[in-house]
Amino acid sequence: MTDLFTNNSFNPRRNRIYQRLGLFLWASSLLTFLTAQHSVETDRANANYLLGETVTFQVSSASSGTATYEIIQDKHTAPTESGTIELQAGQVLNLSFTSTEAAVVLCKVKKEGQTQIAAAAISPFSLMAIEDEPTQFDAFWEEARSELSKIPIDPHLELYRESDYATTYRVNIATLDNRRVYGYISVPKMEGPFPAVLTLPAYGSIANVVTPAMFLAEQAGALSIAISIHNTEPDEVDPNSYEPNDIM
Repeated sequence: MTDLFTNNSFNPRRNRIYQRLGLFLWASSLLTFLTAQHSVETDRANANYLLGETVTFQVSSASSGTATYEIIQDKHTAPTESGTIELQAGQVLNLSFTSTEAAVVLCKVKKEGQTQIAAAAISPFSLMAIEDEPTQFDAFWEEARSELSKIPIDPHLELYRESDYATTYRVNIATLDNRRVYGYISVPKMEGPFPAVLTLPAYGSIANVVTPAMFLAEQAGALSIAISIHNTEPDEVDPNSYEPNDIM
């Protein structure tokens, strides 16, 4: 198991793994559609468009009624478009949008207290950073990586749970300042290499703020790693969790 932490040569997973991941995401979308009162999706399966192309958000509903919609780029800016629409049961209503700049846009449709969202990427590889890179950015990370490379990884693994499709371990490894990184790793029960998904916690120091994302290994065939930022087991409380500095 140590190879999981010392081998940095993970390659793209075979086609069948990507097919399993795609099937899992499709099934999740289907479940959302079946349980929701209405749905929103793009007219392209990959939701990827070039600048100047028209994005069509397709809205459908199981029942007729009034809904409101917004097309936004992020929650911190005013909607680019908004309004009220009338939905007819079993029919698709198209909301068209054309962007004048590279962007990722969200279409939010709210009906009877329930909100559904679809996203579209418009020339995403042309997106520009909104801030200049700090002058010391590369130097900072190169220094940190150099310091970390001098510390033996010292991985500790403990069986947490096992199913027919994956094995999940508690894991902790050594890091800077005599601290350790704690979390969970779930490994699919099939031949690797695997795509990997890293899950990071929200702000908080309560016990179990980090939990294992086993379903990614079991249903999508991905190596799933969920780690805490505190110097203790993820189901325990670190009494010095944000000392000496609390950025909030």
